[in-house]
Amino acid sequence: MARASEKKAGGHKRNVGVNSPIISVAYPGPDGSEQLLQLKLTQLWTKTRGVIDELRVRVAEAAEVSTFRVNLLVPSTGQVIKDSDGWKREGCPQNMTATVMPLVSNLRDDLHLASAAAAAEAIEEVLELGQDPNIPDKSGNPVLFKACGAGHPEIVDLLLRGRADPQGRTVDSSMAPIHLASQMGYVEVVRLLLAARADKDAADAKGHTAVFYAAALGHEDVVRELMQAGCAMGKAERDSNLPNQLATEHGQRMVQSVLDLTQKAEALRAATRAGQERVVRCVLELARAMTTENLHQAARQGQLGVVQCLVENRADVNVLDEDGQGPIQSAIAQGHAHIVRYLWETGKVALPRRGEASCLGPDERRLQDLGSLMRTAIDARSTEVAKSLLEVNGDVNYPEADSGLTPLHIAAGSGHVEMVQCLLAARAATDAVDKGGDTALVRAAKLQQGEVVWCLAEAECPDFTSLEGSPLQMACRQGCPEVVECLLWLGVDKAKATEKELQSLHIAAANGLKEAVLCLLEARVEPDVPTKAGTTPLYFAAAWAREDVVCCLLEARAQIDAAESGGWTPLFVAVQRGHVSVVKLLLKTKADMNRADKKQRTPLYFASWLGHLRIARLMLRDRVFPNPRDRRGWTPLHTAIAHGQVDVVRSLIDWNANVGMTTLSGSTCAAFSALYNQLPALELILERRGDPNYAEAELYTPLHHAAEFGLLEVMQRLLEVRAEVERRTHEGSTALFLAAQEGRLKAVHMLVVAKADINAPKTASSPRVRGEAPNQEGATPLYIAASSNHMDVVKYLIATGADKDLCGPPHGAGTPLYGATLQGHVQVVSTLLRNRATVDPPGTDWHPLLAAIEAPTRASLVTLLEARVCPNSRHESPTAPLKSAIRVRNLEAMKWLVHAGASQEMVDTMGWTPLHTAAHAGSVDAMRALLHMCVCIERTTNKGATPLLIAVMAGRKEPVSILLQAKANVNHEKSEGWTPLLLAASAGRSKITYACLQARADVNHANSKGFQALHLAVVHGYPQVAMLLLQHRADKDAVCPAGTALSMASARGFLKAIQVLVQARANVDLPRKDGRTALHCATESKNHVHAVQLLLEAAADPDRAGEDGFTPLHIAAMRGYVESCRLMQRAVPRKPAKGTR
Repeated sequence: MARASEKKAGGHKRNVGVNSPIISVAYPGPDGSEQLLQLKLTQLWTKTRGVIDELRVRVAEAAEVSTFRVNLLVPSTGQVIKDSDGWKREGCPQNMTATVMPLVSNLRDDLHLASAAAAAEAIEEVLELGQDPNIPDKSGNPVLFKACGAGHPEIVDLLLRGRADPQGRTVDSSMAPIHLASQMGYVEVVRLLLAARADKDAADAKGHTAVFYAAALGHEDVVRELMQAGCAMGKAERDSNLPNQLATEHGQRMVQSVLDLTQKAEALRAATRAGQERVVRCVLELARAMTTENLHQAARQGQLGVVQCLVENRADVNVLDEDGQGPIQSAIAQGHAHIVRYLWETGKVALPRRGEASCLGPDERRLQDLGSLMRTAIDARSTEVAKSLLEVNGDVNYPEADSGLTPLHIAAGSGHVEMVQCLLAARAATDAVDKGGDTALVRAAKLQQGEVVWCLAEAECPDFTSLEGSPLQMACRQGCPEVVECLLWLGVDKAKATEKELQSLHIAAANGLKEAVLCLLEARVEPDVPTKAGTTPLYFAAAWAREDVVCCLLEARAQIDAAESGGWTPLFVAVQRGHVSVVKLLLKTKADMNRADKKQRTPLYFASWLGHLRIARLMLRDRVFPNPRDRRGWTPLHTAIAHGQVDVVRSLIDWNANVGMTTLSGSTCAAFSALYNQLPALELILERRGDPNYAEAELYTPLHHAAEFGLLEVMQRLLEVRAEVERRTHEGSTALFLAAQEGRLKAVHMLVVAKADINAPKTASSPRVRGEAPNQEGATPLYIAASSNHMDVVKYLIATGADKDLCGPPHGAGTPLYGATLQGHVQVVSTLLRNRATVDPPGTDWHPLLAAIEAPTRASLVTLLEARVCPNSRHESPTAPLKSAIRVRNLEAMKWLVHAGASQEMVDTMGWTPLHTAAHAGSVDAMRALLHMCVCIERTTNKGATPLLIAVMAGRKEPVSILLQAKANVNHEKSEGWTPLLLAASAGRSKITYACLQARADVNHANSKGFQALHLAVVHGYPQVAMLLLQHRADKDAVCPAGTALSMASARGFLKAIQVLVQARANVDLPRKDGRTALHCATESKNHVHAVQLLLEAAADPDRAGEDGFTPLHIAAMRGYVESCRLMQRAVPRKPAKGTR
């Protein structure tokens, strides 16, 4: 290596010019000495190579080495310059140093470097040394692949002659050299590869062939070369036609045509050789499709001869192009009438159909096709085509199936006067209507086609009315005065109305068509014509702020105060919509400002509501009444305050609006200001001496409203003017109570600072309030805050000295601790307990444990018990906590109480234990828990009742079974000798009776009055219970003070009980103490004929006399019971002989 120098050295030199920069390069000569090469920059400019590449060639020639071995360096940096771009980046240095790379032992690098440098001699030199031309580089790519990508055909040819493999693949994408050459568009390289028998159909890793890449990138010559060589597409291209798609996307139409033609020709040749008839037919169909595509082009260009030639060669005249149009539609779009006529006369035109249209006959189909073509001709504004279609028997009135539009409708809507005249000349029906009910004239008026209206109005009745109105109304609605003037000149009916009773003047006024309004007024249209709702044209003009139209109507002496059905005049709607200019105009013409609608609202009311300050001031200056009241008693001032219109409020007050007027509910303007948080309005009212303590119907003052909603600024202002803080509402609530109820801490603080009574209870003064919330009577602010879980308010009230134990009457509110516990507010409960709230205030029923039992969660109970609240408090009362938990069947609360030390054996004043309470309430789980705790099962109440007796009396079947299983004494007697069996039988509880009998209850035990279970069951009419007792060996003939069971059943006429006893063979003639038998009882009590019959059938003696000597027959006869007498007389002969019984 030698350093560049400007001094001359021996060696090869060249002549140097003076007008071009000189490039100097120092290089080693063949003998190793340093040589200097100087060239003009212009000598290095070639068409094939850049400056640096040409310079390397010149240095290689001078040094007599291969070009690929020469590197150029910048002397100052030592940076290798690889190409012209690198030379420019270095600032185009004129002094450089050349180095000659020595031959390395690894010839692979030499071969790849020589190929990259396109050094043919070097490649030959390496190949002559025996290097394999297929050896890959470090990336795994063969040298032939690089040469094909570089586009050097001479290098590719040299490598192929050196036996390089044309099928060599890359490692990463498995691409062959032919893929890369096709992708780059090097057609000469592709020819060399094909000549070397490269696989033209080879696919890479993605399944793409060489033709794919050539077609995708638009290389037409490569595609043609590959297809001529018989290249086939891969499976991926065959499945998706991807080359054609890519060629289309890239706009390569010629490539696509080459592909199509080549593939079809190839397929036709192959199918012909193989004798595949279907394939041949398919290919011909494809060729026919290409002919059809040319037919579209010829039809568009109007080339009749070409069209005829293509049709004669079986081109399809019905195939659609990309826009869905056939050849005949293409010709119509370009206005080629001769093409259209020729194609139609071929008889082959058939437009696509869908739905029911496909079921039409041939003639109907042709009419429908002509109608569709006529629509296309009208859309294309081609009169000549339309005439040609009419000449070939086209129906000028054929309507479209979907819309019902005829050709005349379509032409009129598009404003094509010449087409309309053509259709009218062909006698098109002017009275035909579409599915919307419009004629062609109405359609033209609706679409503002003035010239068409003139043309159609002479041939059609201009007074025809469609569903949307007449032509005149359509013109007024669309704002077309020319059409209006035309129709009026033709003498239309000006009073025609739509279904909504809208006439032309209404529509013109609403749309602000001054010229149309003037035309209608000049045609003597009534200016005050009303609609069905009573609205006049002036109303419409005022509603839409049509000032010019309003002036015209007022000049025509329209009624300025004409009201619609709701009572609104034009002034109302102008005020409501804020049209200041229209309001000025109406007020100038003396519109009634004090007129009220049906809801007693005036225009000033709406101006105040909507905040139209300018309008309100206009009316106030014109001396409008400022205090009208609507149906609710609201004045404009109330309305302005409620909607926050402060400027309007100020204006109303300045113009002497009454600030003391009340609504029907008694609310003043000051109350409204507080309720709607309007402090500026309140200031204005107080300046006019508004009463801050005036109470409405419910006795709410402004301070109540402000405190309830936490409106602090309003409250501050009211307190500054000494509003009464102790005033009560109709429900008895103070302002402090309402603020505490809603959790307004700052409001509560302000009221307490204002010396409000923090312990003031709520009083329920009205029956309505008592019926709604009886538990709120006597509630204090602290109670309501604790019940509502407002912790911050609770803490504040406690800190300010609120009574923590104050409660209401027995049926009112409890203590704050009770209320918080009942609602389950644990944090509030804890706070009250920490502040030493009394748990069990004397003389009240408000124990917090009772509330905790009824609370929705157990948290309150746990909190109280953790605070060591005694669970045995009030143990002598029936409302003891444990009994209350049992009574409400709250087993979890019961377990917590027992765990906290509640006594399971506590006895109240009536002698009831928790087990008695559980038996009475039917709390099965509680009973089992208590029995598991081994409570006394036989403990009696003050009246001697055991839990079993209590359960029987309450009719609790399951508790009875549990107690009997626990070996409760089934024969225990309470006062007067009543046992569980006697109680169950007297109540008719058969299941409990059966359970007692199964537990070996004494079935014949009698109470202190001598009644057994059977007597009680019969006397109360329970035959099933009687049957159970008899099945368990009850004494059927036992006598009680009222007689036997049979006599008691007979006296009451209980037939089923009599049958049960008779079937059990009870003695029918067994007398009572007075000697009377069951038959006596049946006849002396009532006329129980069926009971008498049952007893007689059981062989009862009708002649047996009692102690008084009367027989049953005597008794029946004395009382006139004829049927009973007959039955007993018939039974007398059957009486058994004396002594046989």
